[in-house]
Amino acid sequence: MEKNHQFFIAALGCPKNLVESELISGAFLAAGDSICFDPEDADVYLINTCAFLPEARGEAAAELTDAVEWKRALPGRKIAVAGCLMNHPQFPEFKEHFKEVDLWCQINDTARLRDLLFNNAEPSAPGEKCTYLCNENMPRIQLTLPHVAYLKICDGCNNCCSYCIIPF
Repeated sequence: MEKNHQFFIAALGCPKNLVESELISGAFLAAGDSICFDPEDADVYLINTCAFLPEARGEAAAELTDAVEWKRALPGRKIAVAGCLMNHPQFPEFKEHFKEVDLWCQINDTARLRDLLFNNAEPSAPGEKCTYLCNENMPRIQLTLPHVAYLKICDGCNNCCSYCIIPF
């Protein structure tokens, strides 16, 4: 029988990432895991990244630094990273610098993050075009105030404006 886990999740960036963090949390909770609001109470540290602006990548680096220190403090802890950072040109630098990360999860694998981390599921191919969209059948826990919720209606944009990185 699989062990239940205590997880902490850091949702960085835009409301789209918050919705994906709610879906990731829903998958963990549906599997019998518990959410923690203090990483010291957790054995899994989840980070849902944004890479759109340099400031967002800096925020991701700072959170990863905290997670690595957290992991080093107690053997057996796991770090999983999701979000658009894996699709950014600077991703290889992050992967090289933060070798303690147990799982780098592409956007297409958001709903399967828990299975990838604990059940040796097969991840999407690196660089695979993003086709993931959530639906009403996926478990989700609202992480916002009770009177606020986000509805994700699309992923990115394909207009290819010269000033924008989203399509890439």
